[in-house]
Amino acid sequence: MSKNSSGQIVKPPNVLKAKVSGNLANPDEDLIARAEQAMEELSGEFAEWIQEDVDKLSTAYNNFYADPANLDARNALECASHDLKGLGATYEFPLVTQFAGDLHGIIEAAGEDVPPQKIVKAYVDSIRAIVSQNIKDPENPVAQALLTELQALAG
Repeated sequence: MSKNSSGQIVKPPNVLKAKVSGNLANPDEDLIARAEQAMEELSGEFAEWIQEDVDKLSTAYNNFYADPANLDARNALECASHDLKGLGATYEFPLVTQFAGDLHGIIEAAGEDVPPQKIVKAYVDSIRAIVSQNIKDPENPVAQALLTELQALAG
C-alpha cells in the first residue's frame, strides 16, 4: 500500500444479540428451574462419572511415566488433569477442581520437560483419595492439610 492510499474500516455486524435469545436482564425463571431440575436428576450419575475421569487420570499418569517421550501420553495426562479441573465442581467435588488445577499447572509449567514424577503422583493419588473417600467439603481438615503438603512439595 502506498503512502497516499487510505485504508477502509470495516465494521462487521454485531449478530451476537440476535443469537442470544431472551432478555438477559430478566432471565426466564421457569427455564432456570427446569435446568436446575435436570442437573439434580443427573447428579445421581456424578459419582460414576467422576470415578471414570479419575481412572482416566490414573491411566494417563501410568502411561506417561512408562514412556515420558510419548507426546500422546503426555497430552492424555494434561487433558485428564484439565478435564477434572473443569468437572470437579460440577460433580460436586470442589477439592478435585483445586487439586487438578494445581496438577494441570505443574504439567504446563514443565513445558517440554518431564514434570517431577513424585509430585505428579502425589496429586494423582490425592485426587483418587478425595473421590474414593467422598470428600466434598472444601473445608475438610484432612483435605486442607493434604493440599498444604502438596503445595509445599510442589514448591
